[in-house]
Amino acid sequence: MWWSADRPGRARRRRRGVLGAGLVGLALALQGCGFEPLHANGGGRVAASAHLARVAVAEIGDPAGLMLRNGLIDRLTPAGYARDPRYDLSVVLSEDRDRYGFEADREVTRERLRLTAVYRLVDRRDGAILVSDRARAQIGYDVVQSDYALVTARDAARRQAAERLADDITRRLSVALKDRADEG
Repeated sequence: MWWSADRPGRARRRRRGVLGAGLVGLALALQGCGFEPLHANGGGRVAASAHLARVAVAEIGDPAGLMLRNGLIDRLTPAGYARDPRYDLSVVLSEDRDRYGFEADREVTRERLRLTAVYRLVDRRDGAILVSDRARAQIGYDVVQSDYALVTARDAARRQAAERLADDITRRLSVALKDRADEG
């Protein structure tokens, strides 16, 4: 019909307008509720990332521990190691696997790798324990007949679990250090 060519354009413009108004409303609502980005400087306060850059990560044994430590260093101090560390982070890592996928002949088809990190953040100045917590990550993978493929799948699961743990621990430390900076 003669009006159909104009209608999709008008509807599209209307949707853009509603979306734009919604984004502006959301921004105003977040500003009004006191929302403040975790890693932003503002009002003379130091961003959480500045505190994170001063965390020294202790050695963690075994291959999964090395992956976790490297992930933590990458997230906490992107420029390299902490130059003037104020905080010490120690992590004890444990790994276990369980089988949960079985075929009719009792052959295992799936395994779950679970990494558990018990970590503690200590202030070097006064020895205060700022954070003492536990984080877990688990990844499932297929059990196959090829030994090489199974070892590769386990290594990939271990790497992925270590990355998840590093993300989780970094997030929790960010909140704790931000809260401490806001207090002091």
